[in-house]
Amino acid sequence: EIQQSFTGNRWTIYPSQSSDNLSLYYNNSVVGNFDEVSGIYTPTSDERLKTNVNPMGGMLSKIMKLEPKVYEYKSDLKEKNKYFGFLAQDLIKILPEVVDVQQDDQNGKGIKDLHLVSYTEIIPVIVAAMQEQQATIISKTEELDALKQEVTELKAMIVKANESATNQSSNSQIFADIRSRCFVR
Repeated sequence: EIQQSFTGNRWTIYPSQSSDNLSLYYNNSVVGNFDEVSGIYTPTSDERLKTNVNPMGGMLSKIMKLEPKVYEYKSDLKEKNKYFGFLAQDLIKILPEVVDVQQDDQNGKGIKDLHLVSYTEIIPVIVAAMQEQQATIISKTEELDALKQEVTELKAMIVKANESATNQSSNSQIFADIRSRCFVR
């Protein structure tokens, strides 16, 4: 158990009662589990723990503003690994909900206002953006299909007009139909 000396809030880790997972608690309420095999952390997401639940919209425009980077961490280690991610200072301008700023020097490195990114919280944003994008694709596909159908019908009218070139009054009506479909919108 770890207790915050100023607020009295407590963090506790217990083995799960139903598996060998480790359960993480904050003030006696479970906030997530660590998988016993992979160590993957899974936060709680139960709807009974949430309020003011609303659909996400307008995420595609936000995703388009993101600037993914490849980088190395400053370190004394000889081997420098490449990492993929975002710069928190850029991300906070677009998705402030996924950036946490530690106001004091909690990290022990003399860095105040240290910015942290919750990459897990970016996943629903990406899903919402993909749904918006897919809706646009479906709409454009339907529009394209309608235009293809119209072109097919116009081609058929032109063929019919060419086949009946001897009948002048019929041609006049066919070309009038073509003009009205092509030039009146």
